[in-house]
Amino acid sequence: MILGHAGFPVSSSRDALHRSIARTLRDEIADGRPEVGQTLPPEHDLVSRFGSSRHTVREALRTLAREGLIERRQGATTRVIASHPRGPYQPTMHSIDDLRQYAAETVLRLHDVWTAPLAADEAAYFGEANIGEATGAHWLQVDAVRWAGPQALCSNRVFIDVRFAPLLADLAPGAALTVGINEMVCSRGGTKIARVEQDVLARPMPAISARHLGLKPGAMALLFVRRYVDRANCVIVWSLNWHPADRFVYRMRMERGPD
Repeated sequence: MILGHAGFPVSSSRDALHRSIARTLRDEIADGRPEVGQTLPPEHDLVSRFGSSRHTVREALRTLAREGLIERRQGATTRVIASHPRGPYQPTMHSIDDLRQYAAETVLRLHDVWTAPLAADEAAYFGEANIGEATGAHWLQVDAVRWAGPQALCSNRVFIDVRFAPLLADLAPGAALTVGINEMVCSRGGTKIARVEQDVLARPMPAISARHLGLKPGAMALLFVRRYVDRANCVIVWSLNWHPADRFVYRMRMERGPD
């Protein structure tokens, strides 16, 4: 079962459009259209196909080149050199929209779903300012693995305010999501996310996450703790995202403000 929309285009913004084009071409290359050693259509053909600008197409091709899928040479054709991305997945995240796009470009495959209070080690990550909301409360909990094509990116534990549980009956083991669980909560619960709080920590991976990813318990990982806060200043969804250290690069761009 696939929930969400992975079709083209995802958004009308140029930034989302070049990522949508890259994803479409990436999927076609994985299917052997074109095969390794063959060439992609010329830029002007891609511009016509996707109804985009030449700049947007070039951004998409640069993304595929960074992933090791294609080889581009000035004044020459663009050749496919691999059927699947090489090296760690490298999303670029600057905003809530980027998090939404990240969910759309990957697949979250659910392993287990249940309702229970937080374990003590989980509550420690909830955030000191809001710890009272978490302690002793029941949460709808989801164990899942996020995939980018054939590559398992991370093991996820997602916690959802239990009052939204009746709206999420389709969250079940075996489901595959291409939309964020927080987006499902907002669209079905009539609420909106005001901000996302994120902590990034270096931690040894717990046993269950390591098992999901085929690693040994205690393998070093980057832990991303994300808290989705609504306009009433309540955390309605939060997650623990365990990324193996060799499979993920978190890239940010910082620019100088006006002098």
